[in-house]
Amino acid sequence: LSGKHLSKDDKDILSATTSRALTHAQYIAENAARGLFPLHKKIITPAFDYAALKERILNAWPDLEQ
Repeated sequence: LSGKHLSKDDKDILSATTSRALTHAQYIAENAARGLFPLHKKIITPAFDYAALKERILNAWPDLEQ
């Protein structure tokens, strides 16, 4: 898929679908850490600052930067 050929509606749908999938995966990972696997029950999860996490990763491994 190329972003040049997607309509705004298509991009919104992909964004929402991706967000739901990532949330679902986060619930599975958090439940697994608590010994409940496979379970995707909604629970309180830690908040992540993805921009700060990316910065820390790139500082630790500068060769990853593209």
